[in-house]
Amino acid sequence: MKTKSAKVKIFAVCILLLAAVVCIHPISAESTDKVNVPIFTIPEKTIVYDGKAGPEGSALSTYTQSSLNIPEFITESSNAKKASKEIGYDEEIYSVLAFDNPIPVRSETLKFDITLYGEEYTVNLERMPDNLDDGIDSYLGTIEGVTDSQVVFTVNDKNLLIGSISYPGEYLTITVIDSNIETKNGKSPMHIVYSEYDILQPSEPIDFCGMPEPTVSEMLERESFLNKNDDSRATNSLVTVDVLVVTDNYFSENPLGIYGGDWVSISESYIADANSVTSFGREDVGVFLNVIAYDSSRKNQLSSHPDILTDPIVALEAVYPKSYLDSIGADICLYLGGYDRIGPKGHVQGRTDDYKGRYAWCQMVADGISSYNGNDYSRKYCIIHEIGHCFDGRHEQSYTKWFDGAIFHDTVMIDRYLGSGCNLLEFSSTASPSYLGDATHDNARIIRNCKVEISLHA
Repeated sequence: MKTKSAKVKIFAVCILLLAAVVCIHPISAESTDKVNVPIFTIPEKTIVYDGKAGPEGSALSTYTQSSLNIPEFITESSNAKKASKEIGYDEEIYSVLAFDNPIPVRSETLKFDITLYGEEYTVNLERMPDNLDDGIDSYLGTIEGVTDSQVVFTVNDKNLLIGSISYPGEYLTITVIDSNIETKNGKSPMHIVYSEYDILQPSEPIDFCGMPEPTVSEMLERESFLNKNDDSRATNSLVTVDVLVVTDNYFSENPLGIYGGDWVSISESYIADANSVTSFGREDVGVFLNVIAYDSSRKNQLSSHPDILTDPIVALEAVYPKSYLDSIGADICLYLGGYDRIGPKGHVQGRTDDYKGRYAWCQMVADGISSYNGNDYSRKYCIIHEIGHCFDGRHEQSYTKWFDGAIFHDTVMIDRYLGSGCNLLEFSSTASPSYLGDATHDNARIIRNCKVEISLHA
């Protein structure tokens, strides 16, 4: 087992700064025929499925919409666009795809072409660190020539590709809708790609997290801590924190909300986003979440625990006690839960055992009484938010900024959820004018001040 001195790695954090001096036209769906043009492809490695038969010999094939496991929140959003005549009655807000060996050689660096709304672009990617020999790799990079873009891809040996592509004004999700080995096209898992900004968002804020708000005196102590104990090393160092990811019967068997699916690949894609340069991997945060195992060996014990529906943190601590975490060198235990929490403490979507605690529970399924739908973006938000509490991140240190008239954006530690249009995946910070924060809203500073302590839990 490695020593703790080896776990704290201090070195210059190099964010992927790619040559983007060429001014190109903005990526947009407005000038394309969305009936015939897929949202995203990797040329020569993508099978595009359309609702109508394409020309003979083309890549287009028919599918029966009812036979696909398209999530209800996507079909509802697409139907709403049709009802408002924003799209035609024979159009959809999504594309259905399959991939044929999308990244055949898992090199440390990659450069290849993609299409977005029918236009060709080039992505430059670097493989993210991974100590697990599971055939799953994640890549982080940018779109060449597109300022403030980010690409996160996770691939496995079964033609699965999950990820996100973001740039100003857009956030695309690529996810699997059937990740069984034997799938409907006889070869590759079926995928769906859509814009988060086409999805119906909650009409009212959703109470998100079950962590209690601090008292006034605690807030004053927090201000004193921020002013007197800033760890200046943190801005140019990266600290590794070891994470054990666990789950229960339902999510391990139904990670897509249907029967079947590869929960490990799906979960690895969420961790990749959490480690990206807009979240924990950002220069002024400097944390790498190193997953030591994706473990479902105790899923029966978790699922049958009497507190699983009312207080999943209690169940988690009972099934994975701190003594066990210490024995395997896990600093944090992250539980991706497949059950909707009910009971006297409410239908929240996430909880940790304490600030600077070692346990985090994140609900991966829709809430029974609110419009929280448990989609990919909300899952990522929940994971980053709850792990943020493990690093002492605070709700009151989140930051809200208004843009575009009445549209506001909250940083990731806010205790309300209004969807991808409002809830960012980044922490409040004052490290740069481009980051959202001020002297009293700076979760990035809190995290970097205690990240070494968190890395020494086990």
